[in-house]
Amino acid sequence: MHRGILIAVLFTGLSLGSTSHVQADAIDHYVKVLAENGISADAVSIGKYLQSIRPDSKTITRIKALIAQLGDVDFFRREQAMGELVRMPMLAPDLLKQAIAGSDPEIRWRAKQVMKLVDRKTSQLLYALFRVISGRKLKGLTEPLLLTLPLCEGDYLLAVARTAVVETALPADLDLLRGTIEKGKSRARVVSIDAMDRLLKQNVEAELSPLLNDKDEQVRFAAARVLINRGHRESLQVLVALLDSDNARMRTQSVHLLRGVSGKQFRFLAFEDASRRTKPIAAWRDWLQTSAPTAELTFPVALTPPMLGRTLICHYNTNRVVEFDANGKEVWSASVKMPYGCQGLPNGHRLVASYTDRTVTEFDAAGKVIWKLDNLPRSPFGVRRLANGNTLVACSDSKQIVEYRPDKLVAWEATVEGRPMDARRLENGNTLVTLQNAQQVVEVDRSGDIVWKVKNMGNPLSAERLENGNTLVCQMSKGRIAEIDRSGQVVWQHTGLSNPHRAQRLPDGTTLVIHSKGAKIVDRNGKEVWSKPGSGMGGISRF
Repeated sequence: MHRGILIAVLFTGLSLGSTSHVQADAIDHYVKVLAENGISADAVSIGKYLQSIRPDSKTITRIKALIAQLGDVDFFRREQAMGELVRMPMLAPDLLKQAIAGSDPEIRWRAKQVMKLVDRKTSQLLYALFRVISGRKLKGLTEPLLLTLPLCEGDYLLAVARTAVVETALPADLDLLRGTIEKGKSRARVVSIDAMDRLLKQNVEAELSPLLNDKDEQVRFAAARVLINRGHRESLQVLVALLDSDNARMRTQSVHLLRGVSGKQFRFLAFEDASRRTKPIAAWRDWLQTSAPTAELTFPVALTPPMLGRTLICHYNTNRVVEFDANGKEVWSASVKMPYGCQGLPNGHRLVASYTDRTVTEFDAAGKVIWKLDNLPRSPFGVRRLANGNTLVACSDSKQIVEYRPDKLVAWEATVEGRPMDARRLENGNTLVTLQNAQQVVEVDRSGDIVWKVKNMGNPLSAERLENGNTLVCQMSKGRIAEIDRSGQVVWQHTGLSNPHRAQRLPDGTTLVIHSKGAKIVDRNGKEVWSKPGSGMGGISRF
């Protein structure tokens, strides 16, 4: 019988927030996380820690011995080995992965448990370190940060690591960055390109243009992104070529840049089958040959796609989803049984969840079904398209959160008690979930464990993590939308609503909310600045 009781208390999940632009209050939280792990929030202390977490040959030998001990005939020696492995500042992930793939079932199981605990601890602590470095603009940590990149599992962690390297890099690091770009591994090369872009005022083209022909497409894209934002037209050829990448994320990033600089669309959908991408790619290639050399380009390109000024509303009482333009004119509609969850996508498509049919459907501008999930677990209420192209669905009555790949296979799932109504993937890799019956908003990590929660949320139906680290919660039974901090304290609210279902913080700081009397937008003072009266509205998305 497998038992991990003795190691369960060795690590308590750290509750981390997620911000796109780190605010002072969020930084204080990450400083506290570091202090709990004996790390001061200064460059010297952080530098020493980063140096300590890369195992030397002696430590690697010890790790190998402990992994072998996981299969010892003595139960207590197996438990002792697990405990020591978990307590280590850092492990060699490749050694644990080898153990998990090995032939001994006891070692496989125990190595997997160790990996689960260590990966969670490592990722959350590194996330806090990177946030403090970038938020406080601590200098002189370029080398240890670059050496830490192999430990960054997941796009979210790599993104904050990149920001930290860019903020910490000094002109004296240029030779180190050049050497890393020349001989380093893929992710370190990409991060070094961003840091070079920040440091170099001149000669950027001479330094980075050769990378447009690099064998690594991640490196080619990173160089093209930097150069196109400096007006280097040759980068367009690389971006168009990357539309044929085998990596859907790479295709998405490339077409976003192309659209941003050119203003063209050509109806390219990064997640469609290759056969359906052929025609729009041909259109991009034609534009590249005929118009691009003299076309008026716009740069720099915004990191996130601009909003289209559209509002998508789910009418569950009439089984319709309706879209309005910026002037309030109805421009699109579709018939969907009991629609509650919806999302307008940057490419102009619409994603809609049917509560009763147990489906999620992606419609194009003409109302044509582009993609559809059938036979979902019971009662899908919330749906979100993720940055990686997968689709996250909150299936309320089955107590499941499920992430589906474009090929409709399950990429990740978790069971969460309390009737999950809405799920949002956070930058730190966790998932924010509202639990109506439990009256809680929680964060669930990749293992399905709750690592943060707030109680007494008044039958929450939706929650959104804001850029300042707070959380916007739609509280149905309290008749309000509330912005809460990490401790659950209300820092802003708008009351007097009738059964509010969804709320969305807009880029200008106003808040969109839908309730039983219609939809409206309010400013920070509670003043109504837009409204759409109506009844039987369950979901809304401004995009």
